[in-house]
Amino acid sequence: VADQRGADQRGDGAVMGFACGLLTRLMQAPEAAGPVVWCMNRHLEHRNGLLSGQVYAPGLHAFGIPMQRLLFVYCNNDQEALWATEEAVRSAAVGSVVAELHGLEALAARRLQLAAQASATTVLAIRPGYAAAAGSFVETRWRVASLASNVRSEGEESAAQSVAAHWHVNLLRARRSSVTGSWSARWYDRRLLAKPYNADYTEADVSDRGSVVRLVV
Repeated sequence: VADQRGADQRGDGAVMGFACGLLTRLMQAPEAAGPVVWCMNRHLEHRNGLLSGQVYAPGLHAFGIPMQRLLFVYCNNDQEALWATEEAVRSAAVGSVVAELHGLEALAARRLQLAAQASATTVLAIRPGYAAAAGSFVETRWRVASLASNVRSEGEESAAQSVAAHWHVNLLRARRSSVTGSWSARWYDRRLLAKPYNADYTEADVSDRGSVVRLVV
């Protein structure tokens, strides 16, 4: 279970974008060839923040996510979303799960982590920036914020390529490791690239998926 929150209320969109980049990477892995269950949470649209319990299909397509492999579950609150997430994780047919949540308390985090471990299924928990920290049982805990998308490299052919989604990603805790870190991650040509925060990108980075992806996956 990778718990991801925005750095503040304005960072909710960054969390969604970064999660989409990770999901694209996950769906390319042979061991996660099954469908992806996305548990949407209508309760979030009644809270302050940008997560609305809905997804924008053209935005997912822009990240290269194959829509035909997505199964959307519409939930009314955290309890329903957690139940649906656990049921999906326990299914051998599911490749990975995205869960939109507000709270993730210790008991719920432990149940979800144990279920994910037993089935070797990755769960991306997307939560608003104002939400409290998740229980300590999750595998990793992240904070994500937007950075200026002003990265431009030589030879780019379009404005869309020159304005790449760009995030500041902080690993706050890893359950089985003392590793923490801070990365500058960007989405370029349907690939997620990462460098230590404030490091410069080079042309060689285009072929590198970045250590931040390996930590999550």
